[in-house]
Amino acid sequence: MPLTAEVTEAVVHGRGQLGAVLTEVRTYQRDAPVAVVPDLAEDMLSALRWTNASLSEPDAEDTAARRG
Repeated sequence: MPLTAEVTEAVVHGRGQLGAVLTEVRTYQRDAPVAVVPDLAEDMLSALRWTNASLSEPDAEDTAARRG
């Protein structure tokens, strides 16, 4: 799956706004929550729920394209 330059910079080098968010998440996952984001646990759970729902629901355009 190809990634945008912004995502690549965030994941590989921790740069940009996405890199900052990723650093916060990684810090949280190491059980060291960052003081500036007290509700990160709920935000992460919400994001995981959204991701799971998005992955389990076929995209209408993709479904139509596959049908012909």
